[in-house]
Amino acid sequence: MEISNSSHRQMEWLQALRAFAALAVLLFHTKDAFSQYPVIQKILGQGFFGVDVFFCLSGYIMCLSCSQKVPGVRNGLRFLLMRGARIYSGYWLALLLVLAVSATGLHPVTGDWFASIFLTSALFGDQFLETAWTLVYELRFYLVIGLLYFFFSAKLSVRNITIIATLIVLYNLAYYAFAFDTIMGGVWPLRSTLNGFFLEFTFGMYVYMLNQKYPLQLENCLFLIPAAILLLAAGAFDLFFANFELLRAATYGLASMLILAIFIALENKPELRPFAWLVKIGDASYSLYLIHPVLLTLLFTVLYHYLPVRYFYAFFVFGIVLIVLASWVWFKLLEKPVFQWVSAFINAILNSPRLEQKNAGS
Repeated sequence: MEISNSSHRQMEWLQALRAFAALAVLLFHTKDAFSQYPVIQKILGQGFFGVDVFFCLSGYIMCLSCSQKVPGVRNGLRFLLMRGARIYSGYWLALLLVLAVSATGLHPVTGDWFASIFLTSALFGDQFLETAWTLVYELRFYLVIGLLYFFFSAKLSVRNITIIATLIVLYNLAYYAFAFDTIMGGVWPLRSTLNGFFLEFTFGMYVYMLNQKYPLQLENCLFLIPAAILLLAAGAFDLFFANFELLRAATYGLASMLILAIFIALENKPELRPFAWLVKIGDASYSLYLIHPVLLTLLFTVLYHYLPVRYFYAFFVFGIVLIVLASWVWFKLLEKPVFQWVSAFINAILNSPRLEQKNAGS
């Protein structure tokens, strides 16, 4: 879900897209505060599609990252360790915050300790941290890409990605066609692996490959805006589309792919730059994504217990701004320094003379 700190220039529009995605998820988790305003609640209730945007963006970034590295065990090991460090270093910090606040009784948590610490289950109910289930899919995607590209030298091509995507679609359609009762029950074999979320990663990969062959131009992508809106509207028509991954990929996922393409087209137009504050939110979007649920709990505790009702929405807006600022401070003071320390430690091990001699000997 993040753009790596590689030698290429920072992609500001993609950082802006990360900011929009994180803010959408943040606002999604505020929807219950607008129960008196059904229209606003319905709009905010669609903010979960920020997750779909993140998945598409991850597919794009992984293609970009792999294109700059030569396949091989050493690069594969570095890739997997760095990806794991990026996820876990930020996540464990946020998990400590959640557990600390939970100890006060303000933000009770339920779930499985092992799954919550090591991100082994994609089931929402297994996680102490509400947004952590998406990280499970990220880790599995990194593992698949690392093994296929670096260890087995499988080319990240349109053909190979289409084969994977087709298998996922056919597997899910078979259950929709022949075991619909199982689908409605919510549990079928490999649901947490061969599902629409992995299709969304491939959507981002397709955008990367298209942009490599035919650089996306903004004037040619404007028609994607109404198409994305129609897909989002189709998804919002019934909760069935949001709750079942294949249908979610066919609506919210495809919409996210089109939005990603638009932002890539903006990236290809160097004279256009996003607001600097939006880029900064994008830099801190992983922190915002992880810690906003517990910060919202604290905000609502203050709003509901210590402030007059007539000031609720004014202080609500102020509180949302504070949450964004707090996330940026968390990123600058904790997430970023810890990841830099962990990544330096990994590089020191992988670049050690002993390991160099071992690789040379093998």
